[in-house]
Amino acid sequence: MKRYSLLLATVLLLFSCSMDNKPELLPETLDAGDTVVRACFQVSQNSVMAGASLTITNCSEGAKSYLYDFGNGNTSSDDQPTIYYEEAGTYELSLTVSGEGDTSDTFSITIQVIGPNFIYPEIPQGYTANPVDLGLDAHSGELYAITVLKDESGLEGRKFFYHSLGASMMEGAKYLGDQTYDGNNAFSWFLPGGARGFHFSRTLNGFYGSREVSFDGEWNVSGQLNSAEQISYGYLQDNGNLLFYGSIKEGVTNKAAIDMRNGMGDSFKQVLHQVGEHDSHIGSMIKTENGYAAFGGSFIKNDNKPYITEYRPTLIFLDEALEMISYKIFDNSMLTGRIYSTADLNGSFNMLHLPNGNFVLYGLGELLVTDNSGTIIRSHFYENTLNNQGLIGFRDSFVISSDRFLRKFNAMGEQLSALQYPGKQVPAFIAKDEKLYMIAKYATPEGEKLLYGALDQELNVIAWEPG
Repeated sequence: MKRYSLLLATVLLLFSCSMDNKPELLPETLDAGDTVVRACFQVSQNSVMAGASLTITNCSEGAKSYLYDFGNGNTSSDDQPTIYYEEAGTYELSLTVSGEGDTSDTFSITIQVIGPNFIYPEIPQGYTANPVDLGLDAHSGELYAITVLKDESGLEGRKFFYHSLGASMMEGAKYLGDQTYDGNNAFSWFLPGGARGFHFSRTLNGFYGSREVSFDGEWNVSGQLNSAEQISYGYLQDNGNLLFYGSIKEGVTNKAAIDMRNGMGDSFKQVLHQVGEHDSHIGSMIKTENGYAAFGGSFIKNDNKPYITEYRPTLIFLDEALEMISYKIFDNSMLTGRIYSTADLNGSFNMLHLPNGNFVLYGLGELLVTDNSGTIIRSHFYENTLNNQGLIGFRDSFVISSDRFLRKFNAMGEQLSALQYPGKQVPAFIAKDEKLYMIAKYATPEGEKLLYGALDQELNVIAWEPG
């Protein structure tokens, strides 16, 4: 009997202690309606190339607001932002979430950013550089660029140079001429015997013209031509002839024009078309199964400010004889009301005809993807994009340069990936050995300089090996 009384007393004593002394390590019981707040996210990869996108998948619980700290001075309050790191290094990526009341939680991981394989060539001290073209030399098979060098002291002005893409821009560079007008576009063509020609856009306020310089096989000047009434944006090789496309002034109207030249570069026929009711030009042209397709614009050219108004992109269809079959003017363009001067038109225009029949039209920062008849499927305008940018098709996709990004799309115009890079203008891409090569200008405290880069088909920056 004493044994049972002692056991009962012990139980009562233990119960009393448990009521008076709650364990400190156990969490307090949550009231009904309280929510646990937990910061959580996953990243597509913990190691990424500088400029490549990093995708975040948010798995937080009970969060009402989000604050990501990328570790590079940038933050975001989006729940699942896309991140770009411009410089190589190690960064702490953290997320702080807040819930009801004063509840919050933080989670962080480490991101390793690997430096890209860009090449930064040497340019003359005291000069800035603006690349306006990139191509393959038909005589040597090597990459070349046309770049404007500007003497920032003002003594030497601006000069065009033809150069290879080596460690020093000026090694073996050829002087092509002075840049006396505004112009952000140039191209070259190659003739028998090592000869070649160069075309430069020349604009100033309402002036809409061009300059051409020809060289023989020894790089001696063999001809020059200045025009206040004709401008070309490129050419298409066709049955031994060169079809220069652009705009030619007839009377008081600038018309979409094709200047037909023979294999020696001599003009023998000009085909002019009135596209719409006003002035027009052709910025790019390609061969199709039934003739040709051309991408350009319709606009009003004035003698006083604003010198250009009512600009709208156009798609033109031509037959085998270069006669116009039909055209479309894209009235809902974002460019209307943004183009005020011929200087806005002195860059580049690009077009592709994709394997699925769609057209890609890209110029002045606006991307249009249309079906085979010219009906728009998708469009986008890229703010703060300079007027000389590249476009290239890569199998069933295409790549453009824009506003400090290189972007890849599928055949329907849906963006697949993007690469943020240090530059702001890529005048062209060149495909060679399953790689995409590029030249760009980028900003430094001393002014604009050059960079070269090579990409694989997924927009990864790879080793520079033009070969």
